[in-house]
Amino acid sequence: MKCKGSRQQVRRTDGNISRAERWDHFLARWGYDRMGHRVEPGLYALDEPGNDSPVLVTGNYTLSFDALRSAMADMDCFILVLDTKGINVWCAAGKGTFGTDELVERSSYPTHAASPGS
Repeated sequence: MKCKGSRQQVRRTDGNISRAERWDHFLARWGYDRMGHRVEPGLYALDEPGNDSPVLVTGNYTLSFDALRSAMADMDCFILVLDTKGINVWCAAGKGTFGTDELVERSSYPTHAASPGS
């Protein structure tokens, strides 16, 4: 799905964490391929969001993204994933890769995003 007036693709996701993703979490926590646990930055539709659905923001570290989407599993919303270079939100904020500048850069999405079904 593409947002109207934008070249940005809206990816779909859900709140279910698969067995493969749980294995990835285990590897990440044990430091295996530490910088390889990344989610593609961009806009994600969690379940069936509409034009009035909230937009939540996170970093592109898989554990941060997966924690947010699983916690919001029963909510129709958008998740905006900022490029934090694969670092969790807390550390990325301290390094300056998760903050206002990155959010403003990524907010080039139209104010009225198309619903995933449209």
